[in-house]
Amino acid sequence: TSPVTQLMAGTVDVGLDGTGTLDIRQNGTVQTGGAQIGVFSGATGTVNMSEDEIGSFWTLAGDLVVGNDGTGTLEMGPSFFGTVLRTAEEQTHNIIIANGPSSVGLLRARGQGTSLEINGEIQVGPQGDGMLIVEDFAIATAQAIAVGPFEGIEATEIGGDLIVQGRGEIPEQELNDVEIEGDLTVGEIGPATLSLTNQAAVSANNVYIAGGDGGSVDVLIDNSILEATQSVFIGE
Repeated sequence: TSPVTQLMAGTVDVGLDGTGTLDIRQNGTVQTGGAQIGVFSGATGTVNMSEDEIGSFWTLAGDLVVGNDGTGTLEMGPSFFGTVLRTAEEQTHNIIIANGPSSVGLLRARGQGTSLEINGEIQVGPQGDGMLIVEDFAIATAQAIAVGPFEGIEATEIGGDLIVQGRGEIPEQELNDVEIEGDLTVGEIGPATLSLTNQAAVSANNVYIAGGDGGSVDVLIDNSILEATQSVFIGE
C-alpha cells in the first residue's frame, strides 16, 4: 500500500502482475499520463481517493484503464472538500472499465463534492465485467458513455453496468448526476445494464438502448429521470 500526497509521473500501473494499492488522500495531488489499475491477468490493483475530510485530485493526460486484463478498482470519495478525477485541460482522453476478456473493473464515485470530469468517452465493460457507480451526490460528466460491448470489438457475454443512485430529491436547479455532452449507448452488441434509482438524473444528447445485433439490455428507471435532448432509440 502506498499513501501519497503528491505524485507526478508519465504513466502509472497499479497491480502490474501482482497486488498493488495506491491511496490518494489528505489533499493528495496526482498528475499522470496514462494509468492502468489491474494490468495483467491475475493481477489486482486498487486506487482509493480520499475517504477523509480534505479530498484529493487526479489529473489525467492519457487514458485510464480500470481492469485491463486483471481486476481493477477505483474508489472516489466521500470527502468534505471534494474528490476530483479529471482529464487535463483542453485534452481528450478516455476511461475504460474492464478492458480485456478476463478483466473485472469497478469505478465508484460517491459523496457530495466528488466529481468525475472526463473530456472523452467512458467505456464500461467493453470486453470484461465492468461497473460504473455514481451515488450519494457525486457527479460525472463525459463526452460520451458506452455501456457493454460495442461495434469494432469482439462481443462477450459479460458486459457492463451503469448504476446511478440519486439524491433522494429532485433539486430545483438543473443539476444532473451524470451529464453526457454526446451520446449514451447501452448494449450496442452485447449485454448491459442501466439502473437509475432514488431520483437520479441522467442527461445525454441521444440515448441508444440495445442498438445493434446481439444487444441485450436490462433497464431500470425508478423515480428518476433519463433525458435525451435529441432522441431515444430502443432496439434500433
